[in-house]
Amino acid sequence: MAIAFCTLTFFIDPRHIPALRRLIGESIFTHLAILLYVFTIGISVLWSAAPLLSVITTVKYALIYLASLGVAAMIRVRPAQFSATLAYVFIPLGACVFFIYACFVFRAEGKSFPVELTAAVKSRSLNQITHQVFKPLLMQQEEDGGAPQKGNVVVKNNFAGAMFLLFCGCRLGASFGPRRFWLQWLRPVRLFTMLALVACITLLGSRSGLLTIALCLFLAAFIKAGQGVKGAFGVMLGLGVLGIVSFGVLLMNSDSDVLTGVQELSLGRFDDVSDDGRWDNFRQSVEAVQHNFPLGAGAGVKLPSGLKVHNNFLGGAFEAGLMGFLTIAAVYFLLLRDIISSLLRRCQFAAPMTSAEIWAFLAVLLPMFHCVLSGDSGRFTYAEWMCFALFWGFHGNRQYDKDTRCPRNLGIRSPHVAAFSLHEPHDQIS
Repeated sequence: MAIAFCTLTFFIDPRHIPALRRLIGESIFTHLAILLYVFTIGISVLWSAAPLLSVITTVKYALIYLASLGVAAMIRVRPAQFSATLAYVFIPLGACVFFIYACFVFRAEGKSFPVELTAAVKSRSLNQITHQVFKPLLMQQEEDGGAPQKGNVVVKNNFAGAMFLLFCGCRLGASFGPRRFWLQWLRPVRLFTMLALVACITLLGSRSGLLTIALCLFLAAFIKAGQGVKGAFGVMLGLGVLGIVSFGVLLMNSDSDVLTGVQELSLGRFDDVSDDGRWDNFRQSVEAVQHNFPLGAGAGVKLPSGLKVHNNFLGGAFEAGLMGFLTIAAVYFLLLRDIISSLLRRCQFAAPMTSAEIWAFLAVLLPMFHCVLSGDSGRFTYAEWMCFALFWGFHGNRQYDKDTRCPRNLGIRSPHVAAFSLHEPHDQIS
């Protein structure tokens, strides 16, 4: 549904096609490497033990990549409209869709999600909320008696990545706010959504998500604090809101259930890093790569243990052999080069970056960090490649005009954004 919507939106406006050509031309070698990797795993169907699964995986990767390109092109054409609509409309709607999905998941187990959620909230215990609501919904569970694990309803890392992406999407809206009086209520909705997303990332217990969101918030505060009094005031306001929310959470329950629940699924996740099964997964992956060298086992094929490889580079080598490893390594090397070169080029100009530009840079921290330690949902995931779409849309290897300090061929003002205004001067938006 998302890909169909992006495709329809892309072809409605003819300006998206020239924007897509410019976007690809700015990072031609990166996109050639991505296409070569997709082609490499595509031909692995010839020797794959599960050819149908390999075909499905290849098509999935191709669609995710094309969708990210389409979203990036739409950002290039309408950055203000995209950011405002995403932050104030689509993300709250996404929360509603997730609620409906959760109802279906609990119904399949003979439970009612609203009833379970209401009972947990009435208990005022974060520990009970975590174990009775989030843990059954987002994590694997084992049957009684040592039976095999249930079907994985929701991949925890996928949802942590999605929460991080949605948080970045909400932050994009800081540069574009509702101007009409009857839309002012969207501001607290956006703020509440961001707080809820941070809470979800914390309760999901994803170590990559926790580290990434903490690093992004620190870097964003550091950058904004260096942009004058307004930026420093914004950082102080954010710290004040965070302090009030933290104090309210601590007072939500008089006993230690709140602190215990938070510690168990957030900070407590870092206590057993050395005993994590990820290291055994890496060992099994290396053995499987050696066994299937040099062609690989085929796209989408799992390890003998039934798990997927938790590393994109080992995963590429396991699925498509030597060529898979070389192409996936080239993809991330070129992406890293594009990020660094774009950041250095942007730093050559004195104009401060807007919130949209800052978070378009920070969004790529998740996929670049996750490619080494995760990958259990495949090499391409929607959340990670939409982070790359934000980077391509707002930055990429775009050439900047030294006189105006703005990127070339980018129109910010749009007649379709009448309900939203820019908080920063026009020459600071890129």
